[in-house]
Amino acid sequence: PKSHAPSGQGQSDFVGRPREKEFLYDIVNNRHNGLDVDKIDYFERDGRASKTNESNNLKFLTDSFVGRGRYQGIGIDEEQEFLMICYPHKMISPANQFFQTRKRNHEAIYTHKKTKAAELQMVDLLLEADKHFS
Repeated sequence: PKSHAPSGQGQSDFVGRPREKEFLYDIVNNRHNGLDVDKIDYFERDGRASKTNESNNLKFLTDSFVGRGRYQGIGIDEEQEFLMICYPHKMISPANQFFQTRKRNHEAIYTHKKTKAAELQMVDLLLEADKHFS
């Protein structure tokens, strides 16, 4: 995907999808609210692996629907109407918990000193391997 702004001919600037189907990108990378299957998947995985949180995020998948919504993205002067992935009002509290979980995971897992040490070791390994493949 390129940009959030639609072009003037009924097409969005997303390559391959007409404007009426651009909500399909939101399934994997939701630019409107950040709740997408990619994040849900890694929260599920990381929660099980680290035993830091119990998982309840799959409700976002079963309770979601496609609806028209107004959205003003970065660099867009005015709100525009889009077809987007939406969630019922009852999902406000779980959505807040979802983002709190994201914050906790960043503090406890993703930026943990052992995680960072493993990342740096992987970078060193890849840099060393690159010498043999270049």
